Amino acid sequence: MPRPPAGLQKAREYLDSRIARKAGPMSVHALGLLAGVSYKTMWKAVRALKADGRLHGNYRVSGGSPKARPSLPDTFASSLDRLEQRLTRDVLDGAIVRDGNVHSVKELQARYGTSSETLRKVLHKVGEEGLIAPRGRHWCIQPAPAKKPAAIVLLAYMQYPDDFALPPLEREFLRTCEMTCLSAQVSLTIVALRHDAGALRLSDMHGNRLAALPGGRDIAGYLYMLQSAEAFDASIMKALIALRKPVAVLDGARVFPREEKAWDLQRVRIFVPTAHQRAGKDVARYILSRGHRHAAYISPFHGDAWSRVRYAGTQSVFEKAGDGVSLSLFSAAGSIKEQGPYIKQGMADSGGTRISRLVREWSAKMPAYFPWKTSKVTETLASYFLFQGIGAAMRRLFDQAMADPRISAWIIASDHAAHAALPYCKEKGIAIPGRIAVIGFDDAIESSELDLTSYNFNFPAAAATIVHFILHPDAGFWQHRRIVETGGRIVQRATT
Repeated sequence: MPRPPAGLQKAREYLDSRIARKAGPMSVHALGLLAGVSYKTMWKAVRALKADGRLHGNYRVSGGSPKARPSLPDTFASSLDRLEQRLTRDVLDGAIVRDGNVHSVKELQARYGTSSETLRKVLHKVGEEGLIAPRGRHWCIQPAPAKKPAAIVLLAYMQYPDDFALPPLEREFLRTCEMTCLSAQVSLTIVALRHDAGALRLSDMHGNRLAALPGGRDIAGYLYMLQSAEAFDASIMKALIALRKPVAVLDGARVFPREEKAWDLQRVRIFVPTAHQRAGKDVARYILSRGHRHAAYISPFHGDAWSRVRYAGTQSVFEKAGDGVSLSLFSAAGSIKEQGPYIKQGMADSGGTRISRLVREWSAKMPAYFPWKTSKVTETLASYFLFQGIGAAMRRLFDQAMADPRISAWIIASDHAAHAALPYCKEKGIAIPGRIAVIGFDDAIESSELDLTSYNFNFPAAAATIVHFILHPDAGFWQHRRIVETGGRIVQRATT
């Protein structure tokens, strides 16, 4: 007997699994999305199983005739399916994930309005699919392990030609992604992208140049980190697509050219965990809930798309709130990636020219075997000068914001800039949060030390979602979305 086409076989196998689980009724369209096949293919599979007597009525799963095997009422079974789909979506969106753990049963009961018994059934069903796993009395988010040994290749742009270094936020995500891959039982291979003669070149962690992207059967897929416009290269993107593997684009700077229609983006998903409007909306709602009627959005990086996106989300909530509330914009047209002007300003304010000369003199006297020689020192000094330069730019913006006595809250585009608000207010005698409440984005490590309220972008949930897509690109969740936003949360500290 000839074997049915691969798509039809896949659809029938999925229906067989639903029969085994005694799952409730669903539309043919929904079944096709979950199985990763077309509507027409799923329709053929449904008709074939109905002819065999295994499906009946509105395609409720049955082991024979309806009377031969009693099952749960249709309404109850379908509600379980709907709750399972909603919970799965919320896990992958990060809406019910905190520090890698799913919210408690009591929190989930309040969110979904269901009983603890029904909720536990659904949690176990989602757990059987490998997305979450029990850990003591709680559930943790965990991508289902690969069916065979596999690796994920991560492409990361390195700003400094001689060092393997990432900005702090990207470094934190890399660490989280590494731990997520460990839980999913896959290895993580890092490929560095460095500028050489005007083009991006591939190299390994040790700086050895690579002729091509790693490939082969053991590669499950690729993660392309776009932390700046310099990190994107159309030829590399085309090479990734040509490998016909799942490609997750981590677009933290909103630089991916979505207008490109010539590319085959069927197996590409764009993840924007730090550059979506949801973060700005959450912060705006939080500020309004604290009783602030007039706030300022302050950004020295408004030349970057991510800053404008956060402002758009914040502004949309204030506009809808009405009732005399207002949001004022105080910005500079700079970019956090175009660090030159800020570093020069910081050097001028800190006597940096003299310090740089001392570093060069010290470097000339160091032994040849000293690793990295001046690159690490130069990077540290550049970060210091950058902080000083941003502080100078922020002072001008703070002065403008203080000119409006109605404003009682500062929403600052990033923690990097928000840190400058603390010494400014201390110098001016401005009470925080008595006179001005301050909140930033990114929840950097320094924000905890400075007791700054900030928006945490929930990297554990973002990493788990990305790894889940790469390992299981045909899952129904991925069939109807191209851009994925992962929700975060506000970490309230002393400044609000």
